[in-house]
Formats: sequence, structure tokens, C-alpha cells
Amino acid sequence: MPFQPFHRSCCDITVDQFGTLRCRARRDDGTFRDASMDLNESIGNIDGYLSWAGRFFGRSAEDIKFGVEGDQGDQAMLRARVITEDGDKQDSELNLGEEIGNHNGQLYRRNWTF
Repeated sequence: MPFQPFHRSCCDITVDQFGTLRCRARRDDGTFRDASMDLNESIGNIDGYLSWAGRFFGRSAEDIKFGVEGDQGDQAMLRARVITEDGDKQDSELNLGEEIGNHNGQLYRRNWTF
């Protein structure tokens, strides 16, 4: 099964202040279901940068925002202010569409096996 970014087959996408991604995800039969994923299980804060390495980014992030961007809606951007190792705060972003997909109404991380 080829990887397809989740935001191309989901609607009503939000990320709450705790780092939970929620949406209506399309199933193979064309219907939609509520789906969610705790991004803290997959995203960390590496010295002030959101990263797929690590976990629990929400513990050191504030002003968490999500938006689908780009000329063709090809970027599913997570943005937040995160704390650096020195205690400063800086803006960081991560394209969730690079790693999160939708399989029959279920959100998953790339390379996850069904």
C-alpha cells in the first residue's frame, strides 16, 4: 500500500492544546469516521525544534496550531512555540503530512504495519 498523507482524505482537521490530532477520516467505502492520534507519541522537542525524533513535544510547547497550506494544499503544518535547552522559546513547525497517513479511516505513522 503506497503512503498517502492523511490530510488528502480527511476533513475537519484540528490539533488541540494537548497535541491530539482529530479529524473526520474517509474510509475505503467513501464514508467518514471520527479519528484521532496523540502526536505526543510521535513528535518530540529537540532543542526548540519539533522533530519526529523523540516524544512528548506538548510538555514544552505552547500556542499549538495546525493548518493545511501550500498552493495545492500539500502541507499539513503543525506550528508551536517550543522551549530550547537554554530555556528560551522559539517558533517551530513540522509537516505532519510527511509521516501521518489515513488507512480506511484510521490515522497511522508511516511504516506502521497493519
